[in-house]
Amino acid sequence: MLFLLFQQALIREFYPKSTNFNIVKEEDFQGAVDFINHRPRKSLDYRTPYEVFFASSELVAFHN
Repeated sequence: MLFLLFQQALIREFYPKSTNFNIVKEEDFQGAVDFINHRPRKSLDYRTPYEVFFASSELVAFHN
């Protein structure tokens, strides 16, 4: 739950609480999400969430 609150706080840096998401372009929102996911985090030893996710997914082999 704490992680979700942190993510919401990061989104709020781009879109204030009063933002009407019906008028926000999906490309603009995705740009904000991409920026957040490529921001290094101290809690991840200064790696990005993107790096951590894809580094761990490389360990999982997709076999038939």
